[in-house]
Amino acid sequence: MSGVYTLFHADAVGSVLTLAVLRVLDVKHNIVLLDYDSVTKKEDTPEYRQLISANPLAQFPTLVTPDGTVLTEGAATAFYLHDKHAIGTPWSTEHLSPSQLALYYRIMVFIPANIYPTITAIEFPERFIVVPKSSHVSEEAVCGWVEEKGQENRQTTFKLLEKLLDTVEKRTSAYALGTATPSLVDIYITLIAHYSPRPRYGWMEENCPKVMACARETLKDPVLQQVFEVENEFEVPVRGPVKAD
Repeated sequence: MSGVYTLFHADAVGSVLTLAVLRVLDVKHNIVLLDYDSVTKKEDTPEYRQLISANPLAQFPTLVTPDGTVLTEGAATAFYLHDKHAIGTPWSTEHLSPSQLALYYRIMVFIPANIYPTITAIEFPERFIVVPKSSHVSEEAVCGWVEEKGQENRQTTFKLLEKLLDTVEKRTSAYALGTATPSLVDIYITLIAHYSPRPRYGWMEENCPKVMACARETLKDPVLQQVFEVENEFEVPVRGPVKAD
């Protein structure tokens, strides 16, 4: 498939997954860079107008394919790019065993279905509540309860992810599926590891050592180092502070 993709992207958010997949598969793409806070405030900029024209929900990622088709949802963009561009490369799922392939799909869907909703609840609790005007409880208090439960659920779902990695038999590496080389699911785990429960990252080291080991091993890839640690400066890098040359 020839042509150029367009990725609407903001630093250190979910579109990092799509950007990383584009890069490791060496797929031609342009980036429309936006500011996440500006987008959440719906500030009127040329880039924001482009984004909502492609996707009225203004989500990250939003990916436009060379034929003009719009893709959203991180896992969907990863699956699509894999099917179009990964076959015959080390990133292909062709070499996976049936049990590895099953776990691959399970984790790729588990992360957005279970972990991401907890992040949304913590960052935007007001989206999930309606406080009657007659209530004696303030909206701020109710939002606080939603955030608290979101934090609790995030810990629970990360522990479940850790248990999924425990199911791999005859593990020969730190990668999620126990494979000799990384797969796209390792990139997704690396991204989500940056959104760990607080205190970052002591909680992850204690409760999710396999998740952290997977992320660190994945970030040894120089292309992924560039994407995660140079172009997208997360609050605290999974591998620790990066020294400037």
